[in-house]
Amino acid sequence: MLRNNQEVVTRVLTKNLKTTQIYARVINEKIKTDMLALADKLDAYKAV
Repeated sequence: MLRNNQEVVTRVLTKNLKTTQIYARVINEKIKTDMLALADKLDAYKAV
């Protein structure tokens, strides 16, 4: 059982930080794949 408000806040913030870090990794990977796909399309466009 949680003892005080500070413990509640600490647990909530810790959980939110971990979730944010996971989202950041997913978003960075998505940006990377999208940018690589765009680069491929631009290269194909330049070749025409």
